[in-house]
Amino acid sequence: MPTETEIKVKIDNIPALQQKLLALKAELYKKRALEVDEYFDKKGTLQKTDQVLRLRDNTLLTYKGPQEKKQKFKVREEIEVLVDKGEYLRKILEKLGYTYSKRKEKYRESYVLGTTKICIDETLMGNFLEIEGTKESVQQAAQKLGFTEKQFIKKSYTALWEEYAAKNKIKNDM
Repeated sequence: MPTETEIKVKIDNIPALQQKLLALKAELYKKRALEVDEYFDKKGTLQKTDQVLRLRDNTLLTYKGPQEKKQKFKVREEIEVLVDKGEYLRKILEKLGYTYSKRKEKYRESYVLGTTKICIDETLMGNFLEIEGTKESVQQAAQKLGFTEKQFIKKSYTALWEEYAAKNKIKNDM
């Protein structure tokens, strides 16, 4: 099965990072745009087992398996399928007992550096760089951009948001 291997890094200066990416000959393949993720669960069973069922922008259904433990990267099974009618998919999920559980929004700009996907994400809790690829390519891209393993974040945006929302007494979705 396909595997997702990624890290996040908290960033402050988006224009400087964009300049570094262009200097490294990374190619912009998706201009900055709003991404809307809707999450579905069946009475909390997916969340309890560290699994995810997500519909992104009404067009991409993603299943993510539990995160592998004791890794310096976030590594988990990831299966994605394009959907042309998100509203029908929601009805199918409801018929199967899945219900809407949360929504996340972020602005994302995406680059490709070799075979590595690099995204700049703007969220309510700050800006993040996400690097996805093989373990080796993620490590190399992070180093080329000036980041160290100490800066790597393995947590999902859901986990980061839950911490941020609790600390700041926010009850809304991200």
